[in-house]
Amino acid sequence: MPANKKWASANRLITTFRLGLPVIVETISSYREYSNYYSNFKKNQIIEMFSSPEKWHKSVKLAQQKILKDFAPKRLFDLWKACLKNNNNH
Repeated sequence: MPANKKWASANRLITTFRLGLPVIVETISSYREYSNYYSNFKKNQIIEMFSSPEKWHKSVKLAQQKILKDFAPKRLFDLWKACLKNNNNH
C-alpha cells in the first residue's frame, strides 16, 4: 500500500490487519504506532515476509490485539467525552 499522503489516517492499515492480512507499506506518521507489525518497502523485510509467513501471521495477530484495545468502545467513549469536555471549557 504505497502512501503518498502526509496527513493520511491509519484506516486502511487497520482494516487490512482486521482482515488478518500481513501488510507492506510506506511508513507515514499515522502508521508509526503500528510499525512493529508491518513490513516497509525494504527488500530484506519483504523477502522475510514471504519466506516466513508464520512470523508475520504472529505480527498480524498482535496488531489485531492492539487494535481491539485501541478501538474498544469504552476507550473511544472516554476519549470523545474528554474531547467534548475540553472543548466546552474554552
